[in-house]
Amino acid sequence: MTVPKSELIALLDFPRRKMLAMMELGECPHNGFFDLSDLRCQTCHQGSECRWVNHNDQCVDLDSKTLEDLQQQILKAADFIDASLDLDHQYRESCQCDNCRWLTKANKTLTALA
Repeated sequence: MTVPKSELIALLDFPRRKMLAMMELGECPHNGFFDLSDLRCQTCHQGSECRWVNHNDQCVDLDSKTLEDLQQQILKAADFIDASLDLDHQYRESCQCDNCRWLTKANKTLTALA
């Protein structure tokens, strides 16, 4: 089954907003724009989230990304969303919280691509 690229791109919106909301940008000298040449960015505890957000920002031409790249970005986002769940909250398809609903949609979309 094929999945429209626009659907994959739309899936990036929720984790992008979630990551940005969770990032602590008050001390960031680049205001959340990852700078590979800056040692502070390379050693920052938010480095992976910052890289992901900058790689999948609304300003990036997401339409030019390959389906494989978009799939990888959704997988990374799913790991982040899953890890952000409370320890006593395990992902279940029947759960209707925003995180679980997004995980369910992402998993179904990725399964359709397989």
